Amino acid sequence: MKTYFIFQNNLKRPDLKALDNGFSFFALIFGPIWGLIKGLWFFSLINLSFMLFIKIFYDDFLVQLIFFSNLFWGVLGKDLCIQNLIDSNYTAQKVISASSHKKALLTYFSDQT
Repeated sequence: MKTYFIFQNNLKRPDLKALDNGFSFFALIFGPIWGLIKGLWFFSLINLSFMLFIKIFYDDFLVQLIFFSNLFWGVLGKDLCIQNLIDSNYTAQKVISASSHKKALLTYFSDQT
């Protein structure tokens, strides 16, 4: 079972999101592309710009940079998504252990009644 954090938008009350925390295999594989898909524009563009700079001036270090960059995204990508939600007027409501995000939301709703 995974640990899910339930977030609620302060401006739109029915808007709930369930995000798990921890390592992300997809972020490890796709790196900053995964960040762009998840809406982490700032960090992704900084990362891609740095890769472009290294490619232009220090081509020998590009493979190592891609490896460490993707490792960074795999380890901290989900934490960056949570921080992005907090910055977007979401607040954490509850921490729930469940096997999927849908079951986490169902558990949250069943506890509300």
